[in-house]
Amino acid sequence: MKTKLSSIFIILLFTACDNMKTELDVSTISFPPKLTVSATLDGGNGDFTVVLTEGRSLADYTVPQPIRYELIRDGEIRLFEDDRLIFSERGTIDMSNRDAVRDSITYQIVVPYYHGHYFKKSGIPTTPGCVYRLEVEVDGYETVVASEVMPVLPVVSAAIDTTATVTFPTVSGWGYQFWPVSVQLDNAKQGNYYALEMICDWKLPDYPERDWLYYYGVAVADKSLLVDSPKDMFISNESEPYWTNILFLNNLSLTAKNGSLTCYAQPPDIHEVRTPEQDSSNLHVYTLHRFIYTFRVNHISKETFKYYHSLAAQRLGVGFYTEPVLIFGNIKNGYGMFSVFNSLKVNLLEIEKNGYLYIGN
Repeated sequence: MKTKLSSIFIILLFTACDNMKTELDVSTISFPPKLTVSATLDGGNGDFTVVLTEGRSLADYTVPQPIRYELIRDGEIRLFEDDRLIFSERGTIDMSNRDAVRDSITYQIVVPYYHGHYFKKSGIPTTPGCVYRLEVEVDGYETVVASEVMPVLPVVSAAIDTTATVTFPTVSGWGYQFWPVSVQLDNAKQGNYYALEMICDWKLPDYPERDWLYYYGVAVADKSLLVDSPKDMFISNESEPYWTNILFLNNLSLTAKNGSLTCYAQPPDIHEVRTPEQDSSNLHVYTLHRFIYTFRVNHISKETFKYYHSLAAQRLGVGFYTEPVLIFGNIKNGYGMFSVFNSLKVNLLEIEKNGYLYIGN
């Protein structure tokens, strides 16, 4: 009897598959191009950034489209606080997509790579609890609008212990060394969402043009802390330490831990020498290195949390059993996301070390 029922089920399954529609008439979902917006407002430092590109319908791609193109229009970017205009910028909106231009002799970049219109304004004062509305008006497109409430500034304390180096062994036998960082987050109110980052600012006083800003990622020994982080952001999640580019948390994962957690930072790794000298190849110079470790906590909205997770689900790809992914967004008349968040930076440590720097010829 079971065999007979199984046979009937298989027949019905293949019959259903045969009757499925396998072609999509893209002409039925054709529509004019819309603005695609990626915008953020950081209440911690007042940084307001907007990136604008053009979004097209699937029907536009039934014929080949150029990868590099010029797209320049006039437009205006406006920012409101509780319906009060607090900032506006009118001018040329360059949404072109073009390659970088390099000098033919020095090979230095003369004109940078360009992908969409990038705008940034710093020092905008914000107030927690206020509604911030973004409006972008560009000739030839519908005006896009999005609104978000500014979260409160996160209450956080963090301290690094450089005397208690922790070594996590690897499969091959050798291990990574880390400094433990103790973190305390205030998660008294439900509905709090956080994004945690570990940043190392590598400065070279003798070569200021070579300063680097490294996003080291956040390493944790407790795998349960990764439950809210999108999988495509994992650097390593197979063995300790579990490492992710950005650690996402909500109040549910923090409540059981009373808002406390331990993460790990990597010590700086440079080639040190005992005497200041320069090798014969002129490729390495002995100089001072300054490392500034910063722990950044972003108090984000639930909408921003959902946006990152939907992007992550899309980037993971599709398979036979996966369902279509809908990208969450809050842009009306367009695509994308306007993320409003409040951030706090905790300076953990500043180190000065002497060592070789590769400078090239």
